[in-house]
Amino acid sequence: MRKYNQYGSKIRQANDKEDKAIDYKNLIYNEKGLYSTDRDLIAYKYINGKAKIVAFLELTRIEKHPNQTPPPEYFQSIVDRYRNDSQKEISDVMSEGCQAPTIIVAMSLNLENFYLYNLTKDNNIWYKQNVIKHLKWHYKIRDMIPPTDLNNKYFQKNILEVLYNNG
Repeated sequence: MRKYNQYGSKIRQANDKEDKAIDYKNLIYNEKGLYSTDRDLIAYKYINGKAKIVAFLELTRIEKHPNQTPPPEYFQSIVDRYRNDSQKEISDVMSEGCQAPTIIVAMSLNLENFYLYNLTKDNNIWYKQNVIKHLKWHYKIRDMIPPTDLNNKYFQKNILEVLYNNG
């Protein structure tokens, strides 16, 4: 039986980590001229019963520096990757059309640290968040109040700090 949230949207059913659409994506990506991209996560909220996109999230795992803050060059390489392929251009088109920013979220393997970059502004500023601050950010962009037990759920300090400003 499918599960739905309070707005009638289907919630994630499977707990596995397999991308069940990978074969389809590869089928399309490998054909000449079939320009396509995927969004890793689309954050939205409801206003008067209608869905409104609040952010497009591009997710990337920090694998070369597990569970520690990578050096500035690592973050620069992430941004360069988005700037140098069509992802930045498509992100800008989608962001402009939906009036919602594209945010790169680089996450530690243990999901304790998140580094956010606003690709729409593209201003060379990364923000570091722990899990609590990251979840609070998700509530904030949806104009929601976080649950009162959020801090108890994750037992972490609430911080937000500017990491690197190379601008």
